[in-house]
Amino acid sequence: MEQPHTIGQKIRTIRMGKGWTCSKLAKKLDCTRQYIHILENSYQDCSLETSIKIGKALGQEGMELISFAVKRKLASHGIKVEEKETVELRQVRNEMTLKLIEGA
Repeated sequence: MEQPHTIGQKIRTIRMGKGWTCSKLAKKLDCTRQYIHILENSYQDCSLETSIKIGKALGQEGMELISFAVKRKLASHGIKVEEKETVELRQVRNEMTLKLIEGA
């Protein structure tokens, strides 16, 4: 299976892996199924904050989404995240992820 390249694709992959419909995820987030469709199809960019909320709603599997979103955020600030992270980079990313989750 091809790896997701966008946050929207990642949301869809995790949601479908759980057997959830767009409506079920929307209900958990108190939004519309159309909004989920917009995000999954990348018609609108998904902010880091929204990614965290969606990740929390998706449960354990949602941590992948949060990690994916944090990597993209780091990249947008010029911090290249390699496929095989160094221990130091993984620690920074994990700390950033925890701070964002606690603040959301």
